[in-house]
Amino acid sequence: MSCKALTYIDFVLGLMEEHPVVFVFDGVLLYEPSSAGDEIVLLFGCGRIAPPLIEYLNGENYQMIVATSVMSELDNVMPRLSSPRLVSCHHVDMNNQQQSQQFLEKFVPKATVVVSLLPPNFHYTIAKACIRHRKHFFTCSYITDEILELNEIAKAHKLLFLNECGLDPGLDHMITMKMVDEVVQKGGVVRELVSLCGGLPSPQDNDNPLGYKLSWYPLGVLQATKHGAKQLVDDEICYVQAGHVFHKANVQREYMGADIGVLEWYFNRDSTIYAHIYGLQGQGLATLFRGTYRYPGWCETMKAIGDLKLTSEDIISSEMQHKCKTYRDFFAFVLGIAQDDSFPSTLSQLLQVYILF
Repeated sequence: MSCKALTYIDFVLGLMEEHPVVFVFDGVLLYEPSSAGDEIVLLFGCGRIAPPLIEYLNGENYQMIVATSVMSELDNVMPRLSSPRLVSCHHVDMNNQQQSQQFLEKFVPKATVVVSLLPPNFHYTIAKACIRHRKHFFTCSYITDEILELNEIAKAHKLLFLNECGLDPGLDHMITMKMVDEVVQKGGVVRELVSLCGGLPSPQDNDNPLGYKLSWYPLGVLQATKHGAKQLVDDEICYVQAGHVFHKANVQREYMGADIGVLEWYFNRDSTIYAHIYGLQGQGLATLFRGTYRYPGWCETMKAIGDLKLTSEDIISSEMQHKCKTYRDFFAFVLGIAQDDSFPSTLSQLLQVYILF
């Protein structure tokens, strides 16, 4: 099926229009048009990326059920809505298994479409509830093996389970498919496909040392720094070891014009899997990789943060809590550096920078 460049919201609305987009995958009709009027969007999560979706759907007069563990997240959203009566807000702690299951069994049956903007570890539980109650399911996150296992079941029940429909991954896929379709329709062959994008503050608002502002799940930003990468370059599969994507040898720079200046970019996860998804497997494709743009200095900073073990998700031991009273104590403990006069020079050598104490 040809895929035109639709946004996440277009996909959701397409399911609910009186004459919606018809979704077909591998010859299976996933959504059949039905009359509009009583459709309900059940949204899990009301963090940084949820308000635009809530405002947009509310402006189109769709009913919404918003589930969040932090009700105060809605305080800044509700006053901006044109029809707040269409939005009902409910508290649920998805970390509480009993509470979350009760909520899923009560509210998923009421929905037409279920959207999860929670951290990825919650998607599978919600997706299984959508299978049980025959509901369509959307996320912005990378598809996981767990979600992929539900693919055949979802298709059998004519359900659309749509993942990777945010910015990256998401809009990059849609734009890529639009371009690939245009090339193929004109009789061309795609030999090289490079997709680079990134969510960055505008130059006039780039006013902090990181050159970055959090627009999504903060922990996800740090977790993303620990991935490796895999890409196809001149018919060769190339790997970047996990935790090494920010090494200088793997970081590229590109001049983006006078308004933006120079950006740096690094390889983004496993790009090779998209050769098949984009319909380019065995079609003469020699190069395929995806990358993420950042302002200069981001990669060096993230490498240092990783080297300092600040992205570790290990449980803090009672011994560490007892011994570490200062930042210096902490770094000495986790890095195994002696607490003596050599500490500054040892840490400087580790980070390959000069540290002034």
